[in-house]
Amino acid sequence: MKAKEIIDKEDRMMANIRELIPKIVGIRLEAQKAASWINKYDAELATASEEMSEAIDALYRAETAMGNAHQYLLVSQSTIKHGLDAEA
Repeated sequence: MKAKEIIDKEDRMMANIRELIPKIVGIRLEAQKAASWINKYDAELATASEEMSEAIDALYRAETAMGNAHQYLLVSQSTIKHGLDAEA
C-alpha cells in the first residue's frame, strides 16, 4: 500500500473516530443521568444501577480507546509524512 493510500485511509479512520467520540460521550452522559435517577428514586433497582455503572465504565473505556486510536493515527501519519519529506 502506498504512503498516500495509508494516509487517506487513516484520515477516514480519524474522521470516523471524531464522529463516534461525541456519540459515545452523549450515551455515557445519558447513562449517568439514568443511573442517578435510578439511585435516587428506587433503591430496589440497585442491581440495575450496578449494571448501568458497568456500562458507563465500558463506554468510558471505549471513549478512551477511540481517543488513543486517534492519537496513534496522528503519530502514524506524522511519521509517514516525515518519511515522504525525507525522500523528496
